[in-house]
Amino acid sequence: MNTESEPLKINIIGDIVFPPYNDYNKYNFKYINQFLNQNSINIGNLEAPILFSPTLINKKELQRKRIIMYSEQSAVIFLKTLNISAVSLANNHIFDFGYEGFKQTVKILSENNIEWFGAGKNLKSSIKPLVIKKNNIKIGLIGIGWSIIESINSKKESYGVPSINYNYLSLIDYLKKKIDFLIIYFHWGYEHERFPLPYQREIAHKMIDFGANLIIGSHPHRIQGIEKYSNGLIVYSLGNFIIPSKKYIQGYFTPKFPLFSNISFILNLELSKDKILNYNVIPFKLLNNEFQKLSNDTLFSKILTSLSDPLVLKKKEYRNFFRINRSNRYLPILTNYEYFNIILFQLFNLILKIFVIFRNIPIIRILIKRLVKL
Repeated sequence: MNTESEPLKINIIGDIVFPPYNDYNKYNFKYINQFLNQNSINIGNLEAPILFSPTLINKKELQRKRIIMYSEQSAVIFLKTLNISAVSLANNHIFDFGYEGFKQTVKILSENNIEWFGAGKNLKSSIKPLVIKKNNIKIGLIGIGWSIIESINSKKESYGVPSINYNYLSLIDYLKKKIDFLIIYFHWGYEHERFPLPYQREIAHKMIDFGANLIIGSHPHRIQGIEKYSNGLIVYSLGNFIIPSKKYIQGYFTPKFPLFSNISFILNLELSKDKILNYNVIPFKLLNNEFQKLSNDTLFSKILTSLSDPLVLKKKEYRNFFRINRSNRYLPILTNYEYFNIILFQLFNLILKIFVIFRNIPIIRILIKRLVKL
């Protein structure tokens, strides 16, 4: 069989974390594994470092965050069971244990033949694309983080993940001469938000105008809509693939997810050299440690359609739609200027802390109610 003449099959999944102290043998992957087979390229977002041992990390390396996460070395068994080919590391938790935690992660991944992209010891290494060749088709992968959600931006001389604020035009121009198909994997957006920020749409459109073929999003911990734009496809959020609500490290908050975070989908694609021939979504739920088929695919399809239909609106119309229909009414809508967004978000957090401290004062309670209605 001449595989070089066949379309390239790719599966992309959402956020992956396996907490420590879990028995991997308790999980049932039978349903999901029929799609994530060895004949396709399978890609996901590795949301936290994989460590030989957290005790080997100097405590000074730990990030001062509300939630820090990691997986034990045995988590790589899970990735190999799922036939994961490559993972994005461009997210807000990969450096929770500092650069040392990142080094342990990439060492474990490399030893198990799992490729990675989207983070590094400096700006140059973090933006370096991963190129995978199969069936005579070269795909390029770039991972991009968002500092608003505490992703650490890589700089000329310091570790981190590529910033959403970086000018990617010249990189994409250069890369498109060497590959056939470009995927950009963003880690962005507000948690539990149903719709992408207007600001996210504009960035996604710009990347496709630059030459990207496919935009993938993660971080909101729930699915968002799919948009066809120009010659590209944008999947704003794949939701959680697996992030159990468990204690990750003593003394830090445990992440809690609503029930809708247990429902996600695999993005299944067939590619030719320069375009998507076909794509479909494969919905599933994770319940009682088992990946399961949804009992009502029609309902899932209606939900996904309701999340996708507003994405055809023009820029101004969508901004108005988002302002009225957003889930996180108390969070700022943001602008197109990343540095201003950071200042705006810091100011917002400061105001929120003041509100929390004085929340029982009647005038403050009235102001909070007004803020939520904005």
